[in-house]
Amino acid sequence: MPYGLKDEEFNKIQNKIAKKLYEVPSLDRAAFLVECTEQELREAMTELRKTPKSRGKIEAVERELRNRGNKNKKNKVFPKRLGGKEICEGVDESVRKNKGE
Repeated sequence: MPYGLKDEEFNKIQNKIAKKLYEVPSLDRAAFLVECTEQELREAMTELRKTPKSRGKIEAVERELRNRGNKNKKNKVFPKRLGGKEICEGVDESVRKNKGE
């Protein structure tokens, strides 16, 4: 049974991920979203924006996408050592000059 939607509203949802978010209890959403690809999440967001009573579901999907984005950024910011020289991706030259590198 879909949480918070009338059956006719629920039946209008075309995306399987968006539909599943209405079936999954809110405490289990994070575990469900981790298993989805980024493309699936983005497609679900499009559908959720058209659907009433989907604010919590949209926030859960946005949080998951933000978490994935932050993980990717962390990998780029940490310095790498190549041939004894420190190279830091994502930091422009003015920052390096201020640090005395």
